[in-house]
Amino acid sequence: MKTYLYLLFSIVLISSQVQAQEARNLGSVDLSKNKDYYLSAFEKGGKFTYKIFNQNDPATEVASFSLVNNNSDNFKEMLESAIRENSLIEGIAPGEIEKYFFYFSTQNVFQIENEPGKKAMEMVFNEELPVYAYHHSNFASINVKDIYYMLKWLFPNQKVDTTFLENPYASAQYNLKLCDTCEVIFKAPFLSNLDSISSIKNKNERLITLYKSINKEYYDAIQLEIKVKLEEYESTMATFSNELETKIIDLRQEKLLLKSDSSLYKSEIELFQQKIKTLDKSISENEKIVKEPINRYEFTLPEEESESEGMQTIEISNLQNFINEIEEIYTKISTNQLIHLSTELQPFFDSTDISYESSLQRIKTELSKLKNVQTALNSIRRDQNQSSLIRDSILINNDKLIFINDTLSRVESELGALTQELNDIETEKSKEVSDQLKQLFKTNKFEFRPSSVQLEINSGYIENITVNGSASIFDHRSIAEKDKSIVIPEYHLKFINDYPFGISSKKDIEQLGNYKLYARFKNGTHYELKMGDLVDVITEKLELDRKDYSPKDGSYEVILPTENKKTFFKADSKEILQLKIFSDFVGIQDNNPNGLIQLEIDKEIPLLTKRFQRPYVFFLLRLFVLNQANIGVFNYFKPQFIYSKIENNNKYLEVASFSTGAVGDGSSAYGVSTLDLKQYEVFSVGADFNLFLYDIPNTKSTFLFNTGFRFGRTDLALNKEEPEAHDFPRGFTNTIQPSLEGLLRINGDERFGFEFSYGINWLLSDELFFTQKAKVNGFTGFESFSKSNENNTLQRVTILAYLNINKENQGRLFFRYRFNSEFRDFKNNFAQLQIGYTTYLTRPNK
Repeated sequence: MKTYLYLLFSIVLISSQVQAQEARNLGSVDLSKNKDYYLSAFEKGGKFTYKIFNQNDPATEVASFSLVNNNSDNFKEMLESAIRENSLIEGIAPGEIEKYFFYFSTQNVFQIENEPGKKAMEMVFNEELPVYAYHHSNFASINVKDIYYMLKWLFPNQKVDTTFLENPYASAQYNLKLCDTCEVIFKAPFLSNLDSISSIKNKNERLITLYKSINKEYYDAIQLEIKVKLEEYESTMATFSNELETKIIDLRQEKLLLKSDSSLYKSEIELFQQKIKTLDKSISENEKIVKEPINRYEFTLPEEESESEGMQTIEISNLQNFINEIEEIYTKISTNQLIHLSTELQPFFDSTDISYESSLQRIKTELSKLKNVQTALNSIRRDQNQSSLIRDSILINNDKLIFINDTLSRVESELGALTQELNDIETEKSKEVSDQLKQLFKTNKFEFRPSSVQLEINSGYIENITVNGSASIFDHRSIAEKDKSIVIPEYHLKFINDYPFGISSKKDIEQLGNYKLYARFKNGTHYELKMGDLVDVITEKLELDRKDYSPKDGSYEVILPTENKKTFFKADSKEILQLKIFSDFVGIQDNNPNGLIQLEIDKEIPLLTKRFQRPYVFFLLRLFVLNQANIGVFNYFKPQFIYSKIENNNKYLEVASFSTGAVGDGSSAYGVSTLDLKQYEVFSVGADFNLFLYDIPNTKSTFLFNTGFRFGRTDLALNKEEPEAHDFPRGFTNTIQPSLEGLLRINGDERFGFEFSYGINWLLSDELFFTQKAKVNGFTGFESFSKSNENNTLQRVTILAYLNINKENQGRLFFRYRFNSEFRDFKNNFAQLQIGYTTYLTRPNK
């Protein structure tokens, strides 16, 4: 038992790994009766290498051999030789060696080169699109009352007769106006179209078409009325409005020129003020130079702000005279002449010490100082004159600025008055159409701006799609321009699909634009979005022999308006076929014929991927279809291969032998039971075909009704211990097995799920040399056996649970319980308790 479990877990482990190396690792198995050793294998370039390792020292290779011609006989011979030469305790039974070879062979077949999926299709999404709002009293569909109340809401001042409920397609019901002086909204083209609308067969489609037609006619009529009124008003006010606009343009031009001049004068004033600061600084520095000498000689400098230019001239003249007098003394001293000192000069000469040299030097020094004072005084006078001129210029510029500012005030006042007058004209124009603009808010047309699109693609369907975005009344920009006082609300909407959309065939892709998404609210308002408005372009990629254009299963997201295009790819080649490897725990018992190690290979191929909701279902079925549920027919075709008897244990069905002649004459007849033929079945190949699908998304469940057909094979023997010892024409029988099955599938989320099914299977064998009956036990002879019940019908109940054990959902661990019994006698039964792993048949080898 442990050996079988080790083998099973090795298979599960290897199946869950992804190979990505040049030399393909084919896994490893424990050697039966040699628990300290295990056998591993890898393939490279068509050459198979097998190695035996010690489990206590995995780095040490005990033995190895290679095979180019990798068949069962060569493998058996080389493995037995390696075990014998290395004295690995006991040998291995031939049956065990068969298991090892089969295991490594299947790993080699399953690991093929992976090819990435090619481009499947490309979708381009619109950034703005129309959506429509409806007021439903019924969650699923529109009825006549919804249209009746809509007309009463659109025309509050008009009487909508209750006879409308009896015949909403009568043209007399649509003689409606917005006011007594207004024109009739519904014109001849609409009225003539009522007959064609009434002839639509599906009631729900008929009422939706009428609902949309009323809204469109109403919207177009209001828009036309707004256009006519605006044209009339604009033609009346055009001349006056143009004159105002011309005056405003002229005043704005004048305003710009005045502002330009003002800036120029301000710049000049700033420059003048900077120059005055520079001059004031120069005057201050020169005053420091002249201050001390002038004070000593009692000269008076003119005040800084003195207005008397004559005073400055007199002082400078006196200073010049003083300098001349000193120069004259200097000359006399230098020629030894007698001098007469004036009162101002006496402080410079010491009466007690009047030497020639010292007096001459003092006079020379003093003369230099006085000349510097004279230069500074001249600079002060020049700077003061220049500063005075600049101040006069500033006064002139200030006067100009005052004039400009006064003119600007006048221009702005006139401009404001003219602008207000023009705004009053626009306000009057808005008032002319304000009632009509408000009426537009009663229409059902909105402009929607999607921000994100999420898609889940599964088995040829867009299983789920979610579109988030914001919506405003259609043509809201134009409404805002016509009347700026109107507040336009904005809504956040989330659209979802009610049922999956097929995306497998070319016809599916062509019809995708007709499907609708919905955003529903508790107040009865439902918003509708057409896939054709959301998806601007959808282009499938053509390939030779490609009939299925559906992309790889997965979830996708598009962020708008950052990206508006999405490319989808087909599944990689490694993901085409699905493989289930499992063990039957009931079959672990040596005396039980259930296959210990079994495998299934299948592929679900989408066929008709169109779904129908309740309003569009055949009327006899409509009562059984819930709101928000959907049904489909002939949705898929699923080929399947099942290998149930890999090991030799209880592989052969031992036929029952009945004597047909006198005692001792040796003639016998054989019989088998229907249930035994199924339990001992070695393999079967066939397909399931979906007849009906009933999907209830709100309960996370799907009901399927399928039919199927299988060809099976069961090996037969007279004695299971010596299966070759018989006189049969052949040691097996072929069976054909039509079936019907009902299946309930419950999906919690992407990580786990459950399935419950009940099926009936008719098992018909060729009966080449035996007789098939319901039972073979309890009969005294062939005659009583042949007259027994010929029940070829079996029933099967299945409970399955699965768990995804990796992020990529490329493998599932599953538990499955099956109860098989005779159709009319459930006591005649056998059970299967299976645990296994579902993965892809092919895996990448890059």
